[in-house]
Amino acid sequence: ISMMQLLHEIQSTEMELYQQNQSSNIDSMADLVRLSADKLNAHKIIHPSSADITTLDLFRDLRTRLLKLFRGDNKIIMVCAVNPRGGATYVASNLAAVFAFDESKTALLIDANLRKPYLHEHFYLQPEHGLLDFLRSEVISVDSIIYATGIPRLRIIPAGEASTSAAEYFSSLRMKALLEVLRYRFKDRYLIIDTPAINSSSETQILATLVDAVLLVVPYGGVTDSQLKRAVDAIGEDKLIGVIVNN
Repeated sequence: ISMMQLLHEIQSTEMELYQQNQSSNIDSMADLVRLSADKLNAHKIIHPSSADITTLDLFRDLRTRLLKLFRGDNKIIMVCAVNPRGGATYVASNLAAVFAFDESKTALLIDANLRKPYLHEHFYLQPEHGLLDFLRSEVISVDSIIYATGIPRLRIIPAGEASTSAAEYFSSLRMKALLEVLRYRFKDRYLIIDTPAINSSSETQILATLVDAVLLVVPYGGVTDSQLKRAVDAIGEDKLIGVIVNN
């Protein structure tokens, strides 16, 4: 099957479902439960009333820089750390949250850590389906893998069950088609992908070729010069838009 045929198949399914149910747009998805400030604080997710003003302002500044860089266009942004436990999930979650602060914007956060799915727990979710189900063709609707997070205007695609075959799935036509559908269907959404560390994951290096831009998270004092250089080389100068020093 060609890329065009696959895109047509997915888009046709989406259009059919949209005609059946006019709630296709993620803006209209109900937040059945709003996460409390205590729950958000417990997982270090910022919110407009966060007591940590310094962190709140830093992520707002990051959002402003990205909006200026992209000139308002929606982009697919991958967030990855140099090495494991570097803080990529923390940055990705809060970057998505700060985009959703603005009532005129929405964000879609994608968990691409198929080996060790975790992001759904970050938002207290128990999803029935996830990214892996779509890539395996076990579900055919994009809507069936998008979930409300309990944060207004922020949606998530969880990873689904764990898999050790992530590289094969991410290099598939179905992954490429999914990103294209998300990009063109949600033109006012900012798509953020949380991935495993670039230096320890071949699938993250594959994803770097599919996205528009990459933010690299570097834990302060936690990597060597050679590890940082290896990560930058794996991403490529044309995709790397910045480095965030964590901690």
